[in-house]
Amino acid sequence: MTVEPCLTWQKCPDGYEITSLRNNDQEYFIVPKSHRLESFYPLKSHSALLKQLSGISTKRGFNQFANFNGLLSHPARPEPIQAWFQAATEMREASFKAENYDFDQLTGYFKSNNKNFLNIELEYENQTPKFVTKIGSLKDGMWWQFTQSLTNKHSFERCSLCFTWFTVGQGTGRRRRTLNTKHSFCSPKHQGRYKYLQRDNE
Repeated sequence: MTVEPCLTWQKCPDGYEITSLRNNDQEYFIVPKSHRLESFYPLKSHSALLKQLSGISTKRGFNQFANFNGLLSHPARPEPIQAWFQAATEMREASFKAENYDFDQLTGYFKSNNKNFLNIELEYENQTPKFVTKIGSLKDGMWWQFTQSLTNKHSFERCSLCFTWFTVGQGTGRRRRTLNTKHSFCSPKHQGRYKYLQRDNE
């Protein structure tokens, strides 16, 4: 059964900033810089969002992630930095278990942490039925994307130019890096750019 993701998310085109609210300097939040919001499709523009966030462990890093992808749980509501640290830690643990093929523990982890983010519905488009999973937040979408990568036996590689994680394997449009290849690239454009910069440095 093929299930298509359905996540239209919103982010502030003016970016995000870190601030303390309620006159409490010990509690920080990531908040939009304005009330403007624009819609986009994060799961289509990035194939390894969970892997990307799992590698971040600083407030500045979380803020940069929000600038590109929006907030985790609500498009406009101020989000505690602590929630970002917790999400990144959970995703890092899950990613580590997957990389070590520890699927028994990974299964237990999903059950114990209530990762029930799938709401599958049947829709019709041009008289063609299809299953669609309704995803309610960016964070849930990241978990869904991660589980799809596991079930489809995709691997994760990191671009040598922009350091963005992406998936490789059948169905992704990208081949896995061979043993004698030193670098991976998220796009032919970045591969060409990297080679150009390497020539300039010689």
